[in-house]
Amino acid sequence: MQGEPRAAPTLATLCGRVLFAGRWVLAPIHVGLFAALCLVAAKFAVALVQAVAGLPGMATAGLIVAVLKLVDLALVADLMLMVMIGGWENFVAPIIPAAGGARLPWLEHLDFNAMKIKVVGAMTVISGIDLLDTVLEIHAVPKQDVLWQAAIFLIFGIAGVLLGWTDRLGGRHDGTAPEP
Repeated sequence: MQGEPRAAPTLATLCGRVLFAGRWVLAPIHVGLFAALCLVAAKFAVALVQAVAGLPGMATAGLIVAVLKLVDLALVADLMLMVMIGGWENFVAPIIPAAGGARLPWLEHLDFNAMKIKVVGAMTVISGIDLLDTVLEIHAVPKQDVLWQAAIFLIFGIAGVLLGWTDRLGGRHDGTAPEP
């Protein structure tokens, strides 16, 4: 059958190929997120050095605030890494570990729905840490700012619960498709 001419691709086929190749537009975005992750790591290092340097004269509340800021940066970094790896795996190409390297088991369960719930969960925790930081400094913060932070925290929490609930209703909570 080598001599048979090929049928010309249809417009729909060509459009599909272009759209499928368009996933590579995401590659520089994910590389940019890696650069931003390096910036967060640098900010973490600076905050850690400042906390250690100020420790001798630091009050307990100041230490708690410093630790919360470090936890906040760590959560942001975790969130960025999850979005980078999960987004790459889901939309660009599979991540192939280096020779002899083991594949991360959690990566196989990080589909778009799971990633969406984890992102909202991380945002809720980050918002909660910021709210706790504000409560520790309540004497210096306007009441309206505290109320806004509390409202944002509640909104993130409710959004997380609703996303988890809709995911469970869809039957995707264990990686299975919903039954017809």
